[in-house]
Formats: sequence, C-alpha cells, structure tokens
Amino acid sequence: MNKHLYFLLLLFIVVGCNNIPDEDITIIDNIVLGKPMTNFNKQMDSLAIPHQSFITKTFINNYDDILDKYNHINMYYSNILNFSEERSYHNDHFGLYYPITLTGTNNNIGLIVLLGHTRKPYLSSDLEKNANFVTEKNIVQDVNENVIEKIEKLYISKYGKPFSDNKSEYNLLYIIENNEIKKYSDTTRVGREILWKTEYMNISLFTGLDSYDCTYNKEERYYTETVLSFGKRIVAKKNLEANEMPSYSFAYIKYELNDLAIEKLKLDNKKI
Repeated sequence: MNKHLYFLLLLFIVVGCNNIPDEDITIIDNIVLGKPMTNFNKQMDSLAIPHQSFITKTFINNYDDILDKYNHINMYYSNILNFSEERSYHNDHFGLYYPITLTGTNNNIGLIVLLGHTRKPYLSSDLEKNANFVTEKNIVQDVNENVIEKIEKLYISKYGKPFSDNKSEYNLLYIIENNEIKKYSDTTRVGREILWKTEYMNISLFTGLDSYDCTYNKEERYYTETVLSFGKRIVAKKNLEANEMPSYSFAYIKYELNDLAIEKLKLDNKKI
C-alpha cells in the first residue's frame, strides 16, 4: 500500500475513534458540551439563550441595596421549564445555567441547571413609594411540587427509565449567594436524586429539600414565603393550608460528560 495512502487511512481511523457526534452530547436548549469555556458565551448567544440580571437579596432596604453589584447576578437561563400551568403574573420558573469545567483545564464538561422562581423583591416602605424604580426581579431557589413532577416526567420521556432513584441525607447543593454560586454539602434534610445514563453523559435530577420558608398557592398560583422566623425551623409542608402545596429548595438538573467522553474528546489536556 502506498505510504501516503496508509498514513491518511490511519489518520482517518484515529480521528474517527476520537470523534463523538454533537447530537450525542447535546443537552437542554441544544447546548453542546465538550467545548472550551472561552466559547461558552458565544455558544449561548448563537443559540439565542436569554440572560438577565436578577436581584439576589430578599429584602431591599434602600437605593444602595439596588445599586450594590453584590446584590445582583447575571446569568443565562432556560424558559423550557417555565410550564404554562405553573407560571403567572406573580412568578416565572427558570433554570439558571451554571457550567462545569474539568479541573485543571479550560474545557466545559457539564452544565448545572439551577431551578427557581422569580418574584418582585420585598421593598422597604420608602422604596414602595417608587416601586417602578426597581425593574429587576428576585430569583428564589424554591419550586413547587408540580414543577418537580413535570420535570421528572419530561426527562423520563426523553431518557427512559432512570438508572437509579435514591434518597440520601447527604446532599450537594449549589446556592446563589450575592453575586456568585457556592457549593455546599447538606445533612439537614433528606434529598432525592434521579439518575439517567447515556453512552457519553450522566444526567441527574436533584429534586431538592423540603422548603423551610416556602409554599405554593395552587388556586392563585403564587408562592408564600416566610422572610424572618425565630426558634427551631420546621419544614413548611407540615403547616399547609387547604389550597397550598409543598415547595422544594435548591433543586437542580445536572448534565456531565462521563470518562469515556472526556477521553475520546481529549478534554483532560491541562491548560498552560
């Protein structure tokens, strides 16, 4: 065999073995994993993924709170989970996008979708007089039981029977604090994680923890929240009214490439 032809054939085999079709690593909103983080914003914009600034402070005392950059977070988000039966004039349900980078590299290997609802921020009496000045909405990491059930059914219809469905008293949480997202471990309440596996990805739905502060009014379609409480905290679902349903805190969806995908795409190349 001609040496040049042999080299081309070998190159074709090697490239083919390390190639993964984009559709096999495409997730919510047609986002493709396995790309450099330097291209993340570019990919989001090319897909017309919306982004906006949200207020993260629960109670706004004065104008300084509004102007303080630490009380705002700007994120890309999904409308796909904003189910028409659950949204209202009072709130929308968004999934905020938090990308995962492989440690030591600049490569995007996953995406966490933080689930939450929006509402108008609580304002001091002085600010209430000029409420139109506050245009941004709060993002609150609580969603009601119906939203969780709809997401679970949606993912079963897409990925089939879960690989596993487990409850645990040890849970990883991703919590919005001021203008950043922090990772915590939690052992205060039982959480549930539903896991699906594909050839190249693991997809999990963490259904959240019983909310201490939040319930959902089924008739009026709005959330009721306890802004301040004293004494021992009790989960809100233990004191539900007839027209209320439970809400769950810090729920999220997590997409992550598995070791096979990372190896085939050579994503573990360390950054210099």
